[in-house]
Amino acid sequence: MTAAKAAVEALLGELASRLDHEIDILDRRHDQLQRLAQAIRQRDADAMGSLLNEMEHAQREQALADLKLQAVRRLLAGRLGRKTHELRLSTLIDALPGEWSARLDCRRRQIVLLMDRLRRQNARTAALLVECARVNRMILDCLLPPQDTVETYTADGSGCWDRRGSLMDAEL
Repeated sequence: MTAAKAAVEALLGELASRLDHEIDILDRRHDQLQRLAQAIRQRDADAMGSLLNEMEHAQREQALADLKLQAVRRLLAGRLGRKTHELRLSTLIDALPGEWSARLDCRRRQIVLLMDRLRRQNARTAALLVECARVNRMILDCLLPPQDTVETYTADGSGCWDRRGSLMDAEL
């Protein structure tokens, strides 16, 4: 095996490893969204708080993983004599020999399925939050006087809440 071929093989192995990490992150993010929806339905503020922290950490991890994946992609494109923006996973899969093509294609398909599942869960969680906001607005409309603004109290004094806009800020 030549040095150039060995370098490409090593980069393909690194790419496969990075894709596995992306799969793991996507799976965890889906699970986090499911647990967040559950915590919202159960009105579990403690669980929501810890989940939001977990989700923030996962977002940072995702950004770092994306940078590392981009670096491998850049190196691989250089080794294969292509421009980075031209080297897409589907293009690479089509150009590789059978074993590497199958290994990377399996990961690509898994990522596509997980992204679709994550998008659907995100839409369900967002719809749940929108419904919660709608119900809260209805409750506030029933409890508060029918004028256009309501006097509320904030940490620095008083402020006005425009009932026609969004919900008022509340700190527990």
